[in-house]
Amino acid sequence: MKRIPPLGIIVLCSLPLAAARGEELPGESIDPATAILNPDKHAWALFTELNRDAGTGDGRVVWETWKNAVNPDEIFKPDGTKPEPWGEGAKPRSNKDFESRPKQLEMARAAGGKATIQFDPDAGTGNEVRMNRPAFNFIVDNGLYNKEGQLAFFSRQNADRPGPGFPMAAKEIKAQWRPLGEGKDPSRYHTAKHPDTGELWGLTSLHITTKDLPNWFWATFEHRDNEGIEDQVPSVDSHGLPAPLKGTKWENYVLRGTQIDFVSPVGTPTILASSQIEEPFQKTSSCITCHARATIGKLPESNEFLVLDIFESFSPLRGSVGAPDPRWFFDPNAPAKRLYHQLDFVWSLDRASSVNR
Repeated sequence: MKRIPPLGIIVLCSLPLAAARGEELPGESIDPATAILNPDKHAWALFTELNRDAGTGDGRVVWETWKNAVNPDEIFKPDGTKPEPWGEGAKPRSNKDFESRPKQLEMARAAGGKATIQFDPDAGTGNEVRMNRPAFNFIVDNGLYNKEGQLAFFSRQNADRPGPGFPMAAKEIKAQWRPLGEGKDPSRYHTAKHPDTGELWGLTSLHITTKDLPNWFWATFEHRDNEGIEDQVPSVDSHGLPAPLKGTKWENYVLRGTQIDFVSPVGTPTILASSQIEEPFQKTSSCITCHARATIGKLPESNEFLVLDIFESFSPLRGSVGAPDPRWFFDPNAPAKRLYHQLDFVWSLDRASSVNR
């Protein structure tokens, strides 16, 4: 008897993979299996797709049209209320789209740690975090735009077998910008004008995370002119620049590395760092381990929400590397009592406010 495949399989096979996953990306689809089989090739495929012209008429690329987690008007409102729907068309850039430092460096600075960045350290900075439509819709649909919603959702998941998290199509980027100023050739950079001053800024770092794998896929790119780019951690790229990017501004960006697991096959902690985002602690930087510490909790007798620190220590400044320690998440005085619930590796959720603040 001839077997007829289930309807879901017929649909999946008849559509481009990106369309079947709800992607809005232009161009060719990207096979998520490559994330496991050839992570560096997968990273460059993502880089190429996400940096295609978005068709907005102002030079923006695909990821620049996504919702901005830094901007309090777009996802995580100060009063914890539901954000506006995705909408049609990209909004103009706003001065609310940028913050002065990445979250980890701001936390380090608040604790008295060294938090400078090597590219024009005395100039202004711009950090932004953006997520695509599937990630945004998941947050809205599950009430994750405020602390109460996050705690309710993630505390329902079993500690050892987490329930459904972000969809496979979810993507998030973290971008670092610097004023180019004199001596910097704009043609070598992807650029944007500051919405207030009109000053030309150049993209110096782009961190890409995707839910292609259960614990996400991690890739970091930097501009090759960044000062001290490989002084602490060398770049690792087994694939190299794709042919379509040669002769374009994108050939000036370097894959610093990829990450798909907490440890190597022999059990040593994997390291992934950017001289822009993790400059003070590159040798103890692990994207996947750091994001495993993206958490929420709440003591019954307190109205304050809990969150694990990004750092293992502040003096000296040291990140967390290797496999997560179960003791991070449970009460040391009552090992069966869970204090922290993981936020599916998404640190930007910590930007949410409480509806009762």
